[in-house]
Amino acid sequence: MLRGGSFKHLLAVAGIFGTLSFGTACAPAPPALCNPGSDASAIFNAANSARASYGLPPLSQSPQLVSLAQQWSNWMAATGQLANGDFPTGYNAAGQNVLTGPANVSASTIVNTWMASPEHRANILSSSFSLSGVALSYANCRVWVTEDFAG
Repeated sequence: MLRGGSFKHLLAVAGIFGTLSFGTACAPAPPALCNPGSDASAIFNAANSARASYGLPPLSQSPQLVSLAQQWSNWMAATGQLANGDFPTGYNAAGQNVLTGPANVSASTIVNTWMASPEHRANILSSSFSLSGVALSYANCRVWVTEDFAG
């Protein structure tokens, strides 16, 4: 969908392994018994590996997008709702992938789940995007993941 004539939004939402949820500010650490399975850098690297396997250049990490993604993951974890959030402004194109699952879900499972969805795969493989920010938040032994894209 085009907004403002040139701002392209690619939306994608995935819920895996059960109920859906939403979050806010700093990423709460998972309780020790939840055994987190991934971190933001592992997800970022796995998404770039997927891009490389299709002959695409890697995305660069954007502090602005990481901050926006963190705010959204925190909101999802706090509210228990999975949905797309606000997109960064000032870019020609922007998109977002979100996901929730058990706290121990791995980066490869997260990215493989997104790659199995046409809408999520389109975001990861879009040549319109050159920047990304990934963030996670935890609540009730679940992880809430946001990857924001821009170009």
